[in-house]
Amino acid sequence: LTAMLQGIGRTFIPVRNLALGAVVKVFLTYTLTVIPSINIKGAAISTVVAYAIAAILDLVNLVKITKVKLNHRDIFIKPLFSALIMAMVVRFSYTIFRNIIGGNLATLVAVGIGVILYAILLIITGSITPEDLAALPRGDRLAKKLEKFKIIK
Repeated sequence: LTAMLQGIGRTFIPVRNLALGAVVKVFLTYTLTVIPSINIKGAAISTVVAYAIAAILDLVNLVKITKVKLNHRDIFIKPLFSALIMAMVVRFSYTIFRNIIGGNLATLVAVGIGVILYAILLIITGSITPEDLAALPRGDRLAKKLEKFKIIK
């Protein structure tokens, strides 16, 4: 989103939005880290919130400036659904593998499963199109194979 805004000559907007996010980050970090049950996790939470604020403001500004119409279902709902399913499977697989192979290796295995599952879910939900795949190295070959097996349209 930042690159898009910069590409249309609105270079100050992303800077302003990130600055607003940084202000929120400082406030949240200070507020959350003093809560004993949250502690250092408050810094991570505040970072995520800060970048989310900057991204949302960038998106709002980009839509306002370009007047582009967004398909909310394809852009937000389908990837969110895929991410939620992936998160549940990653958590479940970590829990299972942690007792078998230990925490560190279980984390790597669970993340690997999550990456593969998320890619599959994005393809199944139609969030990734053949055009998107074609933009990847050797993606045109993959797109043709997936179209051949009627996995994507």
